[in-house]
Amino acid sequence: SRLRQQAGHVTVIVENDIDARVAQSWGAEHILRDIGDTVLDFDALVGNQPVQQVVDAGAIRKASTQITCMWSPAGSTGRSTIALGLAEAMAHAGQRVLLIDADTCAPSLATALGIVDEISGLVIACRYAEADSLNERAFATTYREISENFWILTGLQSPSGWSQVHPRAFQRVLDQAAQDFDQ
Repeated sequence: SRLRQQAGHVTVIVENDIDARVAQSWGAEHILRDIGDTVLDFDALVGNQPVQQVVDAGAIRKASTQITCMWSPAGSTGRSTIALGLAEAMAHAGQRVLLIDADTCAPSLATALGIVDEISGLVIACRYAEADSLNERAFATTYREISENFWILTGLQSPSGWSQVHPRAFQRVLDQAAQDFDQ
């Protein structure tokens, strides 16, 4: 219920009927079952349309929500792949997208994109926020361009680094991202 209050709508990908019933009890509007290698209908994932299993991902429209979060229990796979695919599809559709790797256990988006950074863009952005100097110009120094309309704010190298990211600073980073990007 807290997620629904914050997010506006929730899409859940499940493996079986038990997980689907749990997702329904959470109030998820969209429930995808065992998607395997299908192409997701990203428009349905970010909009209010019924989900279709297979569609052209280029059919993305302007999303009704600005921040999309990928979450699953520890040990689950596919979050990074879906987040990356969703961000790329939105960027291809003309939206300015910032992908933030806030994975607290196994950040992998920078690696998947071939980026080898010694320091996390997220940590730098949070340090700006804590110093009350996070603005559009400072924020632009913390993320990297991947392609037209698509940037990434790299995550932490290891879970132990999360002590450097305070909740209030992280919220300010999200607020700045919402001002500077469409998604």
